[in-house]
Amino acid sequence: MQSLTRRSARLLASSATAIHAAPATHNTPSKSESPLVQSTRAESRVASSPRSKRTHSQATEPSAAAAAAVPSPSHSIAAEAQSTEQAASSSSSAPSSRSKRARIQEPAEQGSAPTPTTAAAKPTVARRARTNKSTSNDSSSNSTIASVKVEAADQAIPAAGSSPSGIGSLPLSTLSTTVSRLVGYHVSTAGGVQNAPVNAALVGATAFAMDTRSKRKWDSPPYTAATIQAFRKACCEHGYQPHQILPHGSYLINAGSPVPEILAKSRAALIEEVQRCEQLGLSQYNFHPGSTVGLCTTEKCIETIAESIDLAVGASKAVTVVVESMTGSGNVIGGKFEHLRDIIAHVKDKTRIGVCLDTCHMFAAGFDLRTRAEYDKVMNDFDRIVGFQYLRGLHLNDSKGELGCNRDRHENIGKGKLGLSAFELIMNDERFRNIPMILETPVSAEVESDGYKKEIELLQSMVRTGK
Repeated sequence: MQSLTRRSARLLASSATAIHAAPATHNTPSKSESPLVQSTRAESRVASSPRSKRTHSQATEPSAAAAAAVPSPSHSIAAEAQSTEQAASSSSSAPSSRSKRARIQEPAEQGSAPTPTTAAAKPTVARRARTNKSTSNDSSSNSTIASVKVEAADQAIPAAGSSPSGIGSLPLSTLSTTVSRLVGYHVSTAGGVQNAPVNAALVGATAFAMDTRSKRKWDSPPYTAATIQAFRKACCEHGYQPHQILPHGSYLINAGSPVPEILAKSRAALIEEVQRCEQLGLSQYNFHPGSTVGLCTTEKCIETIAESIDLAVGASKAVTVVVESMTGSGNVIGGKFEHLRDIIAHVKDKTRIGVCLDTCHMFAAGFDLRTRAEYDKVMNDFDRIVGFQYLRGLHLNDSKGELGCNRDRHENIGKGKLGLSAFELIMNDERFRNIPMILETPVSAEVESDGYKKEIELLQSMVRTGK
């Protein structure tokens, strides 16, 4: 491992000019708090207002629009082209948008994921030099962002059941490089979600995360049929299967909120985002579980989170809801493996629930991953308490904070307190072979493509021959 560490360190040093310390906009919390923790003060104020005195049953009823049925996804890319194109040309539209230590029932065993592929050559779109910040309405202002042309953008989303499931039967890209691990980053969706696969392909990512809508506001316009078709087409052209894509939920969602008004908004947003994933043909969705905001017990919050997940699962057909591990800060749920276990225990459909481990969050919560002995203990504990059968994703982030600091401060790979050794252990763990590993490191927007490309190459270089 020492020789591998030295080789990785050389690669890390070569990326110094490409990777900046400025935090990326999509994952940057305050210096001491995550967005969810920051929202607790406002949530507590809402709790004392007259509007929040509605009954719990009123708050937990999702709107009819939020619970509208949507096309279900498939777990392989092979089922749709003509019907989606027909929908894009149609003018019809669909509706818009117990804290018991119960033994967790294992989900049905999944088949092995298909061997993914990555780009052997640059896509035909122009490489992005910097994030577009223009406020111009002229479409030509997006010339610096990799984009997919979308026509008939005013057309409606296909009605429920009007198209087959899956991302599509459009021809897959004829790419040749065999993937070692599924590694990518949280890509920009500037200009539309259809640009996410293109931006991921630009850096050779073999997995990616994305937002389904704005993370920082409750309302967003629904997808058009043309946007859905363009996203699916881009995934097919660049060889991305649903299991390689792990969308991230809104920071506003508190699925365990004891405040009825916030809980109602959170559940409506959770349902909408899961349905958006389904419309795009995706199979999983990741979100931060929630917080007690100091107004209820941990046990009650966990039960409420599970009930929220049940509502989202009931309003969709096949998307797995993935709960992320957290830092253990304040009243936030998810800093202990037992929290994840108990959420799963309360969820009714065990085949539609999973977890995502974030390395920075784990380290901040006190889980040490830096040596073989410590790493093995953490992973054995996770398998014993939660179970690897529920693992659906990893967020790969070094930590600015010390072990057990409870602070969500992401750092570039190898530059933080975790160091390279933890990531070498992760990259050579066979249990993560077909799991999407997503970078959320603070690469500056101006060098996003080069910065993430270097970090992806660094991580892939850690995989020993034959792994």
